[in-house]
Amino acid sequence: MHKSDLRRKILSARRGLSGTCRQSLNTAIYHHLWRILSSRHFRRIGLYYPIQGEVDTLPLIRQLWCWRRNCYLPILPPSRAHNHLRLQYALYEAGSTLRRDYFGIPEPIVLPRYRLRARDLDCVLLPLVAFDAQGFRLGMGGGYYDSSFAFLGQSPQRSKPRLIGLAYGFQYIEQLPRDPWDITLDGIVTEQGLQRPRALQD
Repeated sequence: MHKSDLRRKILSARRGLSGTCRQSLNTAIYHHLWRILSSRHFRRIGLYYPIQGEVDTLPLIRQLWCWRRNCYLPILPPSRAHNHLRLQYALYEAGSTLRRDYFGIPEPIVLPRYRLRARDLDCVLLPLVAFDAQGFRLGMGGGYYDSSFAFLGQSPQRSKPRLIGLAYGFQYIEQLPRDPWDITLDGIVTEQGLQRPRALQD
């Protein structure tokens, strides 16, 4: 199945979740993330503002604020040109003013000099449409995350940032169709807990 077909199928299933089911799944994922992040010394954590049925990160962000961890949200580049797809990250605090980017996603209003590069973060939680056993991720097709974290594949010895995808269990696919630029994740957290890609277990 082509990526576009998979994307339509899984997004339709995600939109079809009832409110009660979605809340239950999000609560389970939150508790797994709480245990993972509370036991690690990540100081700069990249997250995302949830839209269109993505796993809800807002309760986790509020908890991270209580732990005095720094939370960062992605800032889209001003151009959608393929050679300008790298994300920057801006500090997101309780009093931050947000605006909607050209996809309608809230992002902090921060001057460029106060933004971080993706490589400056300790850990990044990523949204996704689907994931597979090897840790590959199917996103919305824009290429922003693949471009922003391509440096990890070019420097295998780098240990940061750790990339953790957030998804519901039904978003799992045994093997996704792949392109050479697709990045792999260090782990995926679903309602069932942390799943480590097979390639990282060898």
